[in-house]
Amino acid sequence: MSLAVKQGQLLTQNDLPIYFQSKSHGCCSDPYVVVYDYMACDECGLGPQVIGVANRIPVKFDIGAYYPAFTIDSAETVGPHKIVWKYKETSSDNWHTIENGFDIIPKNASMEVLYSENMEHLIYELRKKLRDINPDRDYSVVGEEEINILINDEVITLTIEELYNIIYG
Repeated sequence: MSLAVKQGQLLTQNDLPIYFQSKSHGCCSDPYVVVYDYMACDECGLGPQVIGVANRIPVKFDIGAYYPAFTIDSAETVGPHKIVWKYKETSSDNWHTIENGFDIIPKNASMEVLYSENMEHLIYELRKKLRDINPDRDYSVVGEEEINILINDEVITLTIEELYNIIYG
């Protein structure tokens, strides 16, 4: 699944987040320092170009979880872009980088959600279980309850109501 954001879109924690894990413990942890560069992938042979200032400070929204908080310019070039995350786990550690590629699409484009066959099966099974539980009868699940779904190493948080709307349109 290719990530896409629209021209003029304000990025939130649901857009292009990154999650850091401790190499020694395997659980979420905050690095000593983390910054990012917003870059255009130039296809004319000049290489990637930093857009705006370098080494921007991300917003932390949970332990080990960050996102780039800025608004994509409404006149930004449509096409491939990337966020280059730079971090140090400790003060004496070397810098590490992680690149997250995404596409910028026109502000009037529609964004259709496509799922893999495995994801479709998971949604189908969840739908059956929700139907069988009958949330109106025993109140075990309500529409506002959130679930986390892992898709291609990306965690997506949806409410039961949003998932229902995706399935049934």
